[in-house]
Amino acid sequence: MNSTADASYREAASTLRPQAVSEYLAVSPWSLERRDDIKEVWHLIGATGRSLGRLMLPLATDYSDFADRFYDALMTLSKVNNWNADQLLEQILATRADLFFVRLDQSTADGTIPFKQAEMTLDAIYGMVRSAAARAAGSRATRRGKVPMAAQNFLDDDVRLGHTKRGSFVFTVASRLSDRITVNQSLADVDADDVNNEIFSRRVMETLASGIETAGDIIARETRSLGDFFNLRANLELFESLAEITRPENLRTVELSFQWALAMPRPAFGTEPVKLTREDVSILTEFRERRASVEDVARPRPISHHVTLVGPVVALVRSDFEEEDSEWGEVIIMADVGGSRFRQVHILLNGQDHERAIQAYRSKLPLTISGDLEFEGQRWRLTGNVEL
Repeated sequence: MNSTADASYREAASTLRPQAVSEYLAVSPWSLERRDDIKEVWHLIGATGRSLGRLMLPLATDYSDFADRFYDALMTLSKVNNWNADQLLEQILATRADLFFVRLDQSTADGTIPFKQAEMTLDAIYGMVRSAAARAAGSRATRRGKVPMAAQNFLDDDVRLGHTKRGSFVFTVASRLSDRITVNQSLADVDADDVNNEIFSRRVMETLASGIETAGDIIARETRSLGDFFNLRANLELFESLAEITRPENLRTVELSFQWALAMPRPAFGTEPVKLTREDVSILTEFRERRASVEDVARPRPISHHVTLVGPVVALVRSDFEEEDSEWGEVIIMADVGGSRFRQVHILLNGQDHERAIQAYRSKLPLTISGDLEFEGQRWRLTGNVEL
């Protein structure tokens, strides 16, 4: 191993903690053979029953040789999986954090980018995450406006800038899950506040991934609908941040992707990278400006279009036409309608969807729901094929 590679693994060893490695191993094919206060011994067995490796993970950080033994454990893990130091760090961090990657593809003569561009990119990434946090908390962020307390706590404590990847300009954002929840622990055994924090952290990244996928879907379609316009308005802060990132003339593309924490089920959003050019983002801007000139979205009107709304459940209402033992029920969420203001939206749900809405109401957590948005009888309603 050359000195550069060795330094990379040493850096990874100084960044990680034994608990993080242990939790990665717990959700991986490795099996725990024994554990005491000093160490853990893990064993990897292949599909044919053949042993692929053993690993001793030191736990006692006060031992004088801890750093060397921890380095040895990481090297063993890397060799078995054929990982370099960056891949090792990324895989372990992704056990308890959702990772958001922003990759800049641009021509550069010496492997550097202007400092001003790096600063602008970081500001834009923060703007995207801030907007997603506000929307996940049931509010709409503006560049200078305040965000709800849940969103501010997330921005202050739970989101971090991770290591950049070598070989290209990749900014890594880590949205951390609660340290007091372990990957092999049932949420029923955890304090309610920790569960809420964990779910909110994931909800922020789902909201961000949903907005980015919306951008990619709108660009991919040759024709654009009124529903696209409403989705653009609802994700205005996100698209403005994308415009900032793609401003440099020598930037070819920006690729946005996610790696979801293994400690929670993988969501439906953010499964594939979204790659955008400056011309792509300009299409979004031109379409939004053109529709805004002819549509007064702040005034309710009898329209119908498919949207995805994010907001807290503010009321539970039993429908008049349902029997007492019916599984159907009406809920009201407060959501961003058209990007202009927050409105109450009525939704009729049944079965597990209704139960999930009730749990969101009790937990004071936002709900993400898709359907056909209509203005009928002086009320906004979500109808059609409603999906949670």
